[in-house]
Amino acid sequence: MVERLRQRISQEALTGVTAEVMDGQALAVPDASFDAAVSILGLIFFPDIPKGIAEMRRVLRPGGRAAIVCWSDPGNLRLMTQVVQAIRKVDPAFEPPAGTPVWARLAGAEILRARMEEAGFSDVEVSTATGVLEIESLEAWERFTRSVPPLAFLFQRLGPEKTAAVGRVYLDLLVAASEDGTPTVSADACIGLGWA
Repeated sequence: MVERLRQRISQEALTGVTAEVMDGQALAVPDASFDAAVSILGLIFFPDIPKGIAEMRRVLRPGGRAAIVCWSDPGNLRLMTQVVQAIRKVDPAFEPPAGTPVWARLAGAEILRARMEEAGFSDVEVSTATGVLEIESLEAWERFTRSVPPLAFLFQRLGPEKTAAVGRVYLDLLVAASEDGTPTVSADACIGLGWA
């Protein structure tokens, strides 16, 4: 992702923009360095989520704005329930990881609002948006499983043959659930906005 961003910066000849890799829980930048900070489904994977949010707050100038995106209600994340359903059809003996998934530790409007306020953000507003993705082919399924970290981990355990079989079943489930026969998956995300 960082390399893609660097290429885009170069292609569009943007000035004053760099892409760096660093620990989001200990950013190597001075206090009050930025006007805006954004995390789109990134903080959800941090080992110490509150520390990551506090770092976002630390690097913002007074009056700076932060946006944090997380999933809405992990229990109702149809994307994952349909994936598990497809896995069970292909390999009934396969046991998905038990317990709360790592990405569900920061989920839902109230938790997001509380974490942002605990980090010192003011006037926190949280809204919900629904994202829709069309998965039109097995190639799109393969890209999808590689680009979503929890799915990539899950399908590493299944192996390539079973992952492809799960993809075929998953596409069938999506088609059956759609009104027009288009295999689409949707998910609700929370978007938290706060001021430094």
